[in-house]
Amino acid sequence: MVRQTFDTVEEFWGAEDLQRAVDLASNSGPSIIGLFESRFIDYLGGTGTALFFPSGRAALRAALGILKSSRGKDVLVPAFCCEAVGEAIHQAGMRPLLIDSGTTVGSIDGSTCLEAIRGGDVCAVIIPHLFGLPLDLRPFLECARQRGVVVIEDCAHCLGGRIGNAQVGTLGDLSFFSFSYDKPISLGGGGLLVCNPDSPINQQSLNHLREFQWSTSPALTNEIKELEEFRKSLESRRAAISSPLPPHRRGLLRAARKALGNVYVRWAARQVIPYRFREGGAPLSGSVGLVRAALGLALLGKYPSVLARRNENYALLADQFSSQNVGSMMTASGQVTPAWLKAKLMVPESRQERIDALGEFLCSKGFRAGRFNWPRSQDQQVGLVFKARAVGSLRNAHRLARLSIDLPIHQNMEPSQLRQMASYVIAWLS
Repeated sequence: MVRQTFDTVEEFWGAEDLQRAVDLASNSGPSIIGLFESRFIDYLGGTGTALFFPSGRAALRAALGILKSSRGKDVLVPAFCCEAVGEAIHQAGMRPLLIDSGTTVGSIDGSTCLEAIRGGDVCAVIIPHLFGLPLDLRPFLECARQRGVVVIEDCAHCLGGRIGNAQVGTLGDLSFFSFSYDKPISLGGGGLLVCNPDSPINQQSLNHLREFQWSTSPALTNEIKELEEFRKSLESRRAAISSPLPPHRRGLLRAARKALGNVYVRWAARQVIPYRFREGGAPLSGSVGLVRAALGLALLGKYPSVLARRNENYALLADQFSSQNVGSMMTASGQVTPAWLKAKLMVPESRQERIDALGEFLCSKGFRAGRFNWPRSQDQQVGLVFKARAVGSLRNAHRLARLSIDLPIHQNMEPSQLRQMASYVIAWLS
């Protein structure tokens, strides 16, 4: 088989799309940002307000900064979730309260969550829709609203999923989306905060957020340069994926990954993708510019067909594993409709020692697979160990981090390639 060069999630725009976005941004001016925000709300079928932000993390941090003054400082969030969420909570001057997952990826320990909402000075609860699988948050809504607890949907992994008849991102009080490189729609950075009609963020606070947005909007030439750098960095990334390392280097990197967890994953990503925005006190340059808004408009139009292909690919991969004793895939249940971003395979405990080697093998074949999201839960992250507090046992979260592996299903993968990847996984784990 010819070596492939598949990213975890392949961008669905290129140089021509970028040029069209530049032309549209140049002709439209600042109004293009408002147009993207309103079109995004239209896509969700909601009636709220959207604000384009430097990143999903920045959107969450800004929202929590407003809530903190009147609602306390504790925020409930699952431990098996992106550490950027816990870091944003801490950066907003609040404390992450970590709750356990259910027994499957994408689930949550509902009884512990409800007990924590009823029993303490909780400001907000964050419900993540991981890897495109919506988490039905309706059981928590009434209890949270009776006690003045704000419900925030983490939609960084999910765009187009549904809970009942409602789009993900429209049920909670607030929601945030991400446009980073491995998200449903990638703009090379950026994020969106959605304030739904019952949101506790008032018009005055929205105006302050809007002022921040305009104050950080970059020059057109700077944003074009950044997006070109991002596009070229992906080419380097794909080349690196398809170039297997010699055995001695694989051994050293495996030891580093085991010792450092996500600290290593972030470092390794930066070696492959030198392009990245500044994170921290200064705004991320370029993330809320006119070109990204124009590009976002184009990608919203393409997204339904892209999502349909990802869903088809997920179904095909799940079918390949259904009769094999290699583990379990995430599945939708009840009144939940997924919008798959990537496949997450839970392997049996007896196969745990094979996960990292399997990821390395698949990467050597050009498939971007591995324990990327996340090899450690939030309570095990170096930056959050002393900043977060666990609410009860986190046994399930630890198990999910230990036993799950990411497999790509993006829209550029053909059925034959998915079957080939599945055959490698089955051979390795059987």
